[in-house]
Amino acid sequence: MGVTAAVLAGAGAVYGASEASKARRQAGRAQAEAAQQAQAAQQQMDQQIAVQQEQASIAQQRLQAETGRAAEERGRFEQEKAKLEAEAKKRAEELETSQREMSEREAGRLRATRRSGRRSMLSQARLAPELGLGSGGANLNQIM
Repeated sequence: MGVTAAVLAGAGAVYGASEASKARRQAGRAQAEAAQQAQAAQQQMDQQIAVQQEQASIAQQRLQAETGRAAEERGRFEQEKAKLEAEAKKRAEELETSQREMSEREAGRLRATRRSGRRSMLSQARLAPELGLGSGGANLNQIM
């Protein structure tokens, strides 16, 4: 029994060593497979990051373009506003000048009317004695 036990023990040791070697190979393969999966996951994440960076870059460019267009539009708006304000001011000045001129003409017309009325009365007073007209309500159109 001693020999068989030794053979069996030796076979058991060989079997144990074979199993350990097999387990180490399996662990190595599993580790290599895990490393490959980690590398693939890292590559996928890198690709996603690159896509997101590209999208962010495009969004940044669009934002800059929109900002530029908005600034141009704001500039055109300000120019148009200034132009309209200047035109409104000019028209207000023209209206004021026109109203002033009309007021001056009206005042001049009223002055002339008052003066001509006084002159008319003065002329009648002067003409009456020259024409020999009586001053008692005489008709100036009739000569005596």
